[in-house]
Order: sequence, then C-alpha cells, then structure tokens
Amino acid sequence: MTNILRDHRDIALNDRWGRQVKNAELQDHEILGMTLKDTDYVLRHHPVRCGLLKYEMELQLHYRATTIEHLTGDVLFLGWLYVVGTRILRPPTPRWPDMEYVLYKQQNRLFYGGFPKTLGEAGLELQRNPLALLEQLRYWLLADAVDLHFNMFGMIRTCSDIWDTMLPVLQETSTFSKHKSDLSWPDRTFARILETAFVAKAVDLPLPVFEKAWTIMKDAIHKPISETAGQKHWVADARLAELLED
Repeated sequence: MTNILRDHRDIALNDRWGRQVKNAELQDHEILGMTLKDTDYVLRHHPVRCGLLKYEMELQLHYRATTIEHLTGDVLFLGWLYVVGTRILRPPTPRWPDMEYVLYKQQNRLFYGGFPKTLGEAGLELQRNPLALLEQLRYWLLADAVDLHFNMFGMIRTCSDIWDTMLPVLQETSTFSKHKSDLSWPDRTFARILETAFVAKAVDLPLPVFEKAWTIMKDAIHKPISETAGQKHWVADARLAELLED
C-alpha cells in the first residue's frame, strides 16, 4: 500500500509527467513540449484521468482493507482450535500467551456465555451454520481493537504461517485426501477438524486429524525466537514481549 500511495502522490502532487518530459529532453518537442507550459498540464486537461486516479486509489484501499479483514480469520479459526484443545481435549497443554490475550480481550465477541466446556458446546453454533457464523465474527477482531499497542498484524502473520504449514499436511491425510478442495482455507478446515473430532469422540475413537493439527500448532508456537539479557522468548509470547519492550 505504501508503494501505491507514493505512486499516486508522485503523479498528482509532484507532476510526474512534466518531470519525465524534462528528463527526456523533450522541451522542444512540437506536442509534448506544450505540456510544460503549466504545472500538471496533463491532469488539468484530462479530468477523466484524474477521476481514474481517484477511483484506482479508492479501489486499492478497499482491496487492501478487505484483505486484512480476511486475514483476521486466520487468528479467529486458530483461536477456536486452540480453545478446543486447551479447554476440552488437552487441558494440561502449556498455554499460548499471545492467543490468551486476544481471547481474553475478545471473549464476549467470540464465545457467547464463556469458553465452551465440551465439543458439543463448541460445535453447537457451528453445526447450524459454521461459515456464516465465523465469517461474521472475524470482523470484530480489527473493528474492536485488542489493544492500541498490541501488534495484531504480527499475530495475524504468526497464525497465517501456522495455517500455511497445516493445510497441506491435513490435505494428505486419509480422512481428507479425497476432499482437498474443502481444505483450501482455514474456515472450512477448522469446521472439518471440529466435525471429525466430535464424531470420533462420541464413539471413543482416536482423533488423528485433530492430533496432527494440534501438533503442528503446538510445535510452531513453542519455537524459541530470541534471548535477551537472560530472557528467552518463544513464538507463543512474541507479541506480548514487544509490549513489555515498548
């Protein structure tokens, strides 16, 4: 987005066309030389071009904003998976401080009535209309900021990296190998993970899909990233460590 803003500013405010004509030594050109008579000659005489520049700027802003909103889903869906693991299926597991902070700040938006205590509670709303529910909730993550200084974009990047690792692995499992197209995005993937876990748990069978997803997430967040003045930080607490350093 920075490059787009710089490009449009250069065209609209710094007379890029006039500079290019001068740099090309076309001042004496019969037609192009006329554009140097006034600053911003081209834009002054082409209102349609001005309108197109404005339209493109608004289009790019909308596209970037929509992309950011879409990426917040990576945090939301991984947050649900994390809650199912830490609160229901694997309670003794070490926690993810950054995710705990996000969930604590947004709990009322993401989990009505508190965290689910069973897979049945976790899947109750999802069984009715999983994608619509999660798509609606994801927008609260940025619309109602977690914290002014909390690096939410860093959190999005962490969760996106985990999904990038997880999705190809799950697509190759025997459970999903014939339905790879359903696992192209985190929203559908999370719904399928929860669905298979619910069915397997009901008949007291192993949870291979959940275990694989859980292991990938756990290994990713428990990876050490830095050690300063005797203090060691992991991926799991990277964003909170930034708050303390600031």
